[in-house]
Amino acid sequence: MCLAGSIWVPHFASARSAPPPRASEGPALLAAAESAAAVLVGSVREPRRIDLHGWSAQLEVERSLLGNFEGGRQRIAWEELATERPARFAEGERALVALDPLPGHSLWRKRFPKGDARAVAARGRAFVRNPDAVTIARLAAYLALDPGLRGETAGVSALAALVAEAAPSLALGALDRLDQVAGLAGRLEPPARELLAAALANPSRPLPVRSGIAALAGARRLDALRPALLAAAEGDPALAAAAWDALASIDGGLGEARLAGLMGAGDPALREVAVRHGVGSGIEARLATAMREDPAASVRAAAVEAWVEARELAALDSAIAVLSDPDPSVQAAAARAIGQLGSAAVPKLRTYAAERSGRDAAGALAALGMAGPEGRAALLELAHSHADARTRALARLALGRGSDPH
Repeated sequence: MCLAGSIWVPHFASARSAPPPRASEGPALLAAAESAAAVLVGSVREPRRIDLHGWSAQLEVERSLLGNFEGGRQRIAWEELATERPARFAEGERALVALDPLPGHSLWRKRFPKGDARAVAARGRAFVRNPDAVTIARLAAYLALDPGLRGETAGVSALAALVAEAAPSLALGALDRLDQVAGLAGRLEPPARELLAAALANPSRPLPVRSGIAALAGARRLDALRPALLAAAEGDPALAAAAWDALASIDGGLGEARLAGLMGAGDPALREVAVRHGVGSGIEARLATAMREDPAASVRAAAVEAWVEARELAALDSAIAVLSDPDPSVQAAAARAIGQLGSAAVPKLRTYAAERSGRDAAGALAALGMAGPEGRAALLELAHSHADARTRALARLALGRGSDPH
C-alpha cells in the first residue's frame, strides 16, 4: 500500500526489515583449491550454530576432487561474522568447497576439541553452491594437473575452460589466475584462445566474466583475441566499451577518427574510453571541456585525470576548477591528479581553498594533502587560519588529525 502525497510508505519499511542475503560466492575458491587439504562436492546436513559466529555442518560427500577422502561424511566449519545473516549453507543444499585444517588458535580448539572438522578455506569464502556437472568437471581437470604445469600451456587451457564454462564465481577466479601466468600470450594456444573468444561472444555468459576477458586481453596484450574483441566492439553494445579499451591497450591507442566517434557517443562508458586514450591524439584538447561539461561523472573524472597527465602544470589553471565539481567522485579524481603535481601546485591550491568554504574547498584540501610536505604545511596553516570553522575542520581531517587542531 502506498498513499500518494503521504510520507509513510509501508512497503519500504518492510524492505528495510528484510534479512540480509547469505554470504555470496566469490572467486576465492580457485586460489584456495590449489593449496587446499581437500576439495569436495557433497550435500550439506545438519548446519548449526556453535557460538556467536561459529558454525558447523556435515558434508555428505559425493565426490572428492582433491585430497584423500574415501567417502562418507566430512564435518565442515566456518564463521558468519554478520550474525543477522542466514548461514551460507542450508540443509540439503549441494556445495563445492575447498577445505583447510582448522585454525590453530584457542577459539577454534574450544569449538572443536576433538579437531574433527575442516574449515572452509579463504575464511569461509571458498565455495560454490549447487555446482553443475560442467563446473565440477572443469575444476577437477585443472586440479588434476601437476602444480608445476598449472602456469604452463596445459594449465592455461584448463583455466580457459573454467572461464568459458564454469560457474561465474569460479570463472572470475580463473581470470585472476590467468593474469598471474608469466608469458600468457605465448602460452595461449588455439584451443584456449577459441574458448576465451567463444565466451567473449556468448551473451549467455555473465557480463562481468565477458568484460573480464576483455580486460585480461588488454592488460596482457593478447593480440590473438583481437578478432573477437573487434567483433564485440562493433557489434555488442553491452561489451563495446570494454572491448575498445582492450583494443586500445593492445594497439597502443585508437585512431583519431575512432576516438572522435567514441567521444561523441551517447554511452558514457564509450566516452570514458575516448578520454582515457585521448592523450597525444587529435582529441586531447577536448579533454578540458569534457572534464567540466560532460553530463556523466565517470567521464568528467577520467577526463581530468587524463588532462593533468597530459599537460601537467600547464593543466593546473583549468583543472583546479574541477575540484568543486558537484560529484564527490570527480572531486576525488581531480584532487588525486592535481596532488600528484606536488609542491608546484601548492600556491594555487592554497589560494583556491582559502577563497572557498566547506564542500567547495574540500577538493583543494584533499589535493593539498597529497602534494607532499609543502601541501601539508599549507593544510596546517588553513586548519588554524581559515575564516570558516567547517573548512578548518576539513583541513584537520585532511591532515589526519581529526577535530584536534593541536
